[in-house]
Amino acid sequence: ESALFNGCNLVTEDVKAQALKLAQWTPQQVLEGLRSISDPEAYHLEVFQDDEDYLIEQFEKMQAFYSEAAQKGLGVLTYLA
Repeated sequence: ESALFNGCNLVTEDVKAQALKLAQWTPQQVLEGLRSISDPEAYHLEVFQDDEDYLIEQFEKMQAFYSEAAQKGLGVLTYLA
C-alpha cells in the first residue's frame, strides 16, 4: 500500500476518510484555524493572513479534489515538505 519510503502514501481508503473529514469543515472554521496560529514562522502564514479569500479558494479546491478522488476510488499521493 505504501508508495514511497518517506511517509507518502497512495491509499484509497485514506482518501475516502480525508474527503469526509474535509467536507465537514466550513470556510469559517478554516479562518478560525488560521487566526489561531501564533507561530510567526509557520509556512506561508503571511500569505494566507494577507489574503484570506485565497486561503478559502485553495481549501475549497482541496475539498473538491479529495471528494472527486474518493468518488472515483482513487488514491492520492501526499508529500508534505
